[in-house]
Amino acid sequence: MHELDMREALFYVFSTIPQTVGAVFAVLTAFVLYRFQADNSARPDDLNRLLDRVFGLSVTPGHQKEWENGIRLLSDDRDEEFLQLIERTGVPEKNDRTHVAYKRFARSVRDRPIVGRALLFAFVATSILILYSLVLLCFAPWIATRVNAVAYLLLAVGVIGVFSCLKLYWELISLLLRT
Repeated sequence: MHELDMREALFYVFSTIPQTVGAVFAVLTAFVLYRFQADNSARPDDLNRLLDRVFGLSVTPGHQKEWENGIRLLSDDRDEEFLQLIERTGVPEKNDRTHVAYKRFARSVRDRPIVGRALLFAFVATSILILYSLVLLCFAPWIATRVNAVAYLLLAVGVIGVFSCLKLYWELISLLLRT
């Protein structure tokens, strides 16, 4: 009777893990993509505000070169260099509405690669855990007939994997909430 209980436990755990972490990861990914989309929708207004504020509505001969350089950097998707150009010419004051545009643009430029790497790492960990679960699910009947210590160890590794993924997800959410 114990063999049947262990087989059912293995089936239950290793069929539930892929569904659970897959669903949580999908919701997390939707949250990250929503955040990226919100940044993208504000980007044109933020850039116009920054260009107008830093270089003036009418480009003076003294700023013509910086303005052209800024436009070229933006058209070449060299956002980090554009941000450095903005910072060299003067960051808007905190009580200025342009400061909000600057902060949002700076956050987007600096944090998007970090969030992207964290999301990729969470995806890899989730994929490994799902693959581990599916492989063990295929061998559940065989594992159940073996030494109980092996079955318990494999169950423990699966549970630790779930908690590890949840920790990665929480770190990614914390990163998004901080920025």
